[in-house]
Amino acid sequence: SRRMVALAGRLSLCDLPLLIGLRPDVVAVRSAVCAQGDRTNGIDAAAVRKWSASLATSDAAVFETSLPSS
Repeated sequence: SRRMVALAGRLSLCDLPLLIGLRPDVVAVRSAVCAQGDRTNGIDAAAVRKWSASLATSDAAVFETSLPSS
């Protein structure tokens, strides 16, 4: 059976290339999407949008580079 892999732990957008390269099933962010990077603060909608856009772009790039050449 296939095991799922989750990565977490003070992740930042700078870690994204490594994260994408590892191809985890789940990437958990907490402080990375909170105001001032402090998880005791509320969620920062702009940070969530930035992560979302970066992941969407990275996923597309990973998908395109993983396609077999014709």
